[in-house]
Amino acid sequence: EDSQTSADIQSKKGESAGAMTQSLLAALKEDPTPTYTNLIAKIRNQLKKRGFTQNPQLTSNQQFDVENRVFMLSNGIEPNRNRNIGRLKRSSFRLKKPISVEELQIGTT
Repeated sequence: EDSQTSADIQSKKGESAGAMTQSLLAALKEDPTPTYTNLIAKIRNQLKKRGFTQNPQLTSNQQFDVENRVFMLSNGIEPNRNRNIGRLKRSSFRLKKPISVEELQIGTT
């Protein structure tokens, strides 16, 4: 679970912007084709340099080589290779018969 909160900064134009987003953009400007490992390291460095304590992490539901795979926004979308797609079915149960109004009336005169 992620218990961190996001931080905002002022852009060069004086507009509010996310610290993480601005650090991502700065990292990609510095190196447009980083590996995933290098990208996370560069984002962390940018955030630290700006005085933020956010600690970005990489999460994926697909296994891949983070050390060698190059991060690209426009390419490299992989099809889902997971054996189980979606939610696993849990054991089902029968709903109890609803109680009628007559059954609720106890000790009526």
